[in-house]
Parts: sequence; C-alpha cells; structure tokens
Amino acid sequence: MEHTQHLYRTEDDLKNFCIRVHLSKVSHGGRMAGSNTHQQEAESYIFSWQKKAFSQREYEFYGDAYNCTSALESRYSRDIARLRQEGGRQNGRLFCYIEGDQPNIPAELCGSPNVVEPSQSEPTFASRYFSSSAIRRRRPPRKQL
Repeated sequence: MEHTQHLYRTEDDLKNFCIRVHLSKVSHGGRMAGSNTHQQEAESYIFSWQKKAFSQREYEFYGDAYNCTSALESRYSRDIARLRQEGGRQNGRLFCYIEGDQPNIPAELCGSPNVVEPSQSEPTFASRYFSSSAIRRRRPPRKQL
C-alpha cells in the first residue's frame, strides 16, 4: 500500500472541514473471501467538524436517559432519540470524539494485556539520550566580548 502525504491550504472556515473515511476488509490477495454482507465488506462515513458520530457503546449508553448526569450527556441522549426516530445510526464501526467529550475506556479494556503500561515498556532511544549525563552536563556556549 502506498502512503502519500499532502498539504492543503484554504481560506475556508474550519466549520466547513469534512473528511470521508472508507473502511473495508481486504486480504493478502484482495477482497476477503466469504464476507457476503455489505456491512462487513465496507463502510464509509463523512465526518464534519465538531459533529458527533456515536459509537455503538455510546449509542446504547446515552440512549437511556437515566445514564446521563451532565448537560452534554443529556444533549447526547436527545440526539440519540432523534437518531432512533430517523432510523438509527448510519455508521457501524466508525465513530469520533469531539471537543468536550470525555472518552470513557471500558474497564475490560483497561486490564487488557494488549495495553502497554509505562512501567512495562522499555525507554526509547530519545528518552535514554536526553536523560544521559552528557546532555545534562553540556555547557551553554560562551559569550564573546
């Protein structure tokens, strides 16, 4: 897969910024064999600036108004009620957090062995280099008179 980097400059407002994400399963030789349903094969969603796209967990949690304790959570509950009237979530696996969100990581993921804890990870080259005594003892350049 080729990775490219692009830089775009615009005078347009940030509120008009959108990004489309297309998620699909592929195998070593191409498309996954045996995946019949469209939802398993591909999903596409357009994310707009500061527009909430709920995850399945958030959709279920905020769908019950009794779980809401703050004004933001109450707004999310109203948004989900409106989404349910319109036919449910349009996004399956894709979601986003916006400013003001407190990402709540489920407890079962916190104890997962896949999560790297700082005490278990080895220091990086940069952290070893900058913590070495050679860097700390380096003198600033002398001022010339």
